[in-house]
Amino acid sequence: SQEGVQQSISFSAAFPIPRYLPSGEYVLSTTIDTKTYTKDIFVQPLSRQFERADNQDRNRFSISHQPPQPIPLRVWPQVRDLISGMDITSGSRIEVFWQDRFYPVTLMEQQLFSGQEYSFRIGQRNYYSQEYKKNTSVDQSDLILEVALIPRPGSITLSTEDNKISILLNGHDYYTAGGPRPVRLPIPDLLPGNPLVLNLPPGRYTLEAIGRRDKADIAIQVESGQNRQVMIEYDAEKEEMTIGESP
Repeated sequence: SQEGVQQSISFSAAFPIPRYLPSGEYVLSTTIDTKTYTKDIFVQPLSRQFERADNQDRNRFSISHQPPQPIPLRVWPQVRDLISGMDITSGSRIEVFWQDRFYPVTLMEQQLFSGQEYSFRIGQRNYYSQEYKKNTSVDQSDLILEVALIPRPGSITLSTEDNKISILLNGHDYYTAGGPRPVRLPIPDLLPGNPLVLNLPPGRYTLEAIGRRDKADIAIQVESGQNRQVMIEYDAEKEEMTIGESP
């Protein structure tokens, strides 16, 4: 390398500092967070560096910089129903932990700054609340808070006083039980005098009852926190099964 020719050298773990460089002009740069700082330098040859005691630090360089300052942080929630995917942001409670308790984000806008970790709690009527931790970079001005909430279940209670009846829900002999941790379960047979309770996520279901000689079905809308009573009967004379909701 010739003197007067500006060069750029990258340092990494594979080439630790200090390094021996040909004498000449270089650009010294360093990146802190997302900002890069540069400085033009001239590397003296070893013969000049060690000529006199006052030249020992001639090839020692530093870059002055101001540490990045936190900036106001805006929180943009995006809340949806985990089961249906429906947007339920409107009406959701968005809270942030501050000092010793949770506060509504709308009341804490002046206290939220970038470069910190925050704990959020998101809630909505008829849904299980969720808590999340989010880290922010020092140059981040917006935080998109994407959250999926699990709806609280409703239930269907099935009863019969006749023979054993097989139950299908939306054409299946299994169902997804509602709750904070939804699980798939088989639907047991409905027995006389032994009501069957199905806890279900909110939604519309087709319930089919299958007996030895006949079958019947009904469409039911399940809502959070509500129980629908369904009675299944069999008329032996007409050889006909009926299914309907009880008041």
